[in-house]
Amino acid sequence: MFGLWLILAPVWWTYGTTGGGFDARLSDVLAGVAVIALAIARLARPVRLITATLAAVLLGGWLVIAPFLLDYGFGADSTSATVNDVVVGVNLVGLALLGYLDAQSRLEAGGAPR
Repeated sequence: MFGLWLILAPVWWTYGTTGGGFDARLSDVLAGVAVIALAIARLARPVRLITATLAAVLLGGWLVIAPFLLDYGFGADSTSATVNDVVVGVNLVGLALLGYLDAQSRLEAGGAPR
């Protein structure tokens, strides 16, 4: 759902002028595609738990720091892009870590991770 949201948010919301050529729209769409690809890969063929967690944490971390590295700013048009990226990024990191902890506890209990 995060991936789809990241792809659609720039279409629905006005992101204004954010950063240079690699701006908020492109960053969100690419991150959204990467999140969807990771989800499909995880469903189609279970990847190593640590690999999937690391990829999700890196994507979430990118979303948190992108507004500052790409200089989205906090103008009337760009605030939604900044807030969106930080909120989605923090949630993505948090859910990836919770999923990792859940899978680890299932492995230790002798069950298969989901």
